[in-house]
Amino acid sequence: MGELIRKGYRVDEETDAKIKELMKMYNMKSENDLFRAIVNEVYELRKGKALVPFEKYENEKIQLQKALYEIGRLKGILEEKEKQLQKAEQEKENEKKKGFWARLFGL
Repeated sequence: MGELIRKGYRVDEETDAKIKELMKMYNMKSENDLFRAIVNEVYELRKGKALVPFEKYENEKIQLQKALYEIGRLKGILEEKEKQLQKAEQEKENEKKKGFWARLFGL
């Protein structure tokens, strides 16, 4: 790839295309304005210590998804157990409501 000379620095065609795309994304008219906007953005991110390595972010995202899946699974099991307990309690109450002779003969 050939190099392009841009205001005192050299870039390849791929980097030049990225600069042009960034200028469109940031809606900037000049490279100086783009550079200023990028420096300000990076400064604010670093100042707030918001930069996290992408691999760490992806790893934590995967762990969070696994944890949410496990929470959902456990919630389903808990709901099923609660239904079984309610059913058992209802059967117990129904058994108490039956008369002596009905309980004696298993009716």
